Amino acid sequence: MSGPRLPAAFLQRPITHRALHGLREKCPENSRAAVRAAIKVEYGIEIDLQVSADWRAMVFHDDELRDLPDFERVGASFIDHEASGVTRGRVQSVWHHGVPVRSWTSRSPEQEAEVAALVDNVTFENYLSAFGA
Repeated sequence: MSGPRLPAAFLQRPITHRALHGLREKCPENSRAAVRAAIKVEYGIEIDLQVSADWRAMVFHDDELRDLPDFERVGASFIDHEASGVTRGRVQSVWHHGVPVRSWTSRSPEQEAEVAALVDNVTFENYLSAFGA
């Protein structure tokens, strides 16, 4: 079993979920301020970038993710919106076969610590990640 070929940078630094928000009053999620804050401390950044009907880039987040694609069919590297999803047997099976797995989304250092030994990297929000430090 082989997973998608991600650039190594996706596994080298923790990744901020919707940029580095929630720590300062002027950094709402998916904002330029939150992106700048993440860059300043050298975290990776995940934001919800989509194309509008008039072909302009926009940041937009769907509050309900109803249909997750089948892993093999699309060659996904995304597993689940909840960090605890990495404990599922199927996720651990692909990980043990060499497919990189990122936890998605840890919301506290304690939650990150629970999954750290089961993943290659974490996506996090509302705290400063120490993953891999």
